[in-house]
Amino acid sequence: MWFEPISTWFVALVSAGIPFLNEKTSKSIPIENWANKELIHKDRMSGISEKEIIKRAESGRYYIPNEVFQAYPIPHRDPKDNKIIIENDTLYNEDLINYGAFKTYKWVDQGKYNLTKEEMEIENLRLKRKYALLYNKKDELDKIDKILSVKKIDWHNTEAAQQWKKACVEENKYH
Repeated sequence: MWFEPISTWFVALVSAGIPFLNEKTSKSIPIENWANKELIHKDRMSGISEKEIIKRAESGRYYIPNEVFQAYPIPHRDPKDNKIIIENDTLYNEDLINYGAFKTYKWVDQGKYNLTKEEMEIENLRLKRKYALLYNKKDELDKIDKILSVKKIDWHNTEAAQQWKKACVEENKYH
C-alpha cells in the first residue's frame, strides 16, 4: 500500500520533468532566422512540413539581419493614439490600386508614405488648392497656384520613398 502513492508521485515527476528537460536543453532559434516571412509563406504553400521549416530556420534559410529592417523609414505616428499617419496619400492611393491592400499596408508599416516638413507644406498647399476649387475661392486659388508653380514634388520620389527603395534592395538580397 505504501508503494502506490510513491510510484504515482514518481511517475508524475518523471512525466513532468522530461518535457521540461527537453525544453531547457533544446537549442533555440534566433528571431532573425524567422525574418523572411515571404519565403516562409512560399515554402508552406509549396507543401513543406513544419518540421522541415523549423530545420530550415535553424540552418538560417529565413535569416535577414536586423540592420535591414532598421534601414526602413520609421512611420510617422499620431501622438494622441499612436496610429500611423499616411502623409503621401497620392503615392498611397496609387500603390493601393496597383499592388493591392496587403502589400500597401506592409509598406505603410515600413514608412514609405512619410513626408519631410518641406514636402508636408507642399502637400498642405495642394489640399488647400483642392478645397479652394470646391468653394470657388479664386483669389486663394491664384496664390496657391503661384507658390505651387515654384515648389514641385515628385510624389513617387520623396525622401521616404527613396530610403524605402534602398531598404527594399537590401532586403531582396535575402529572398
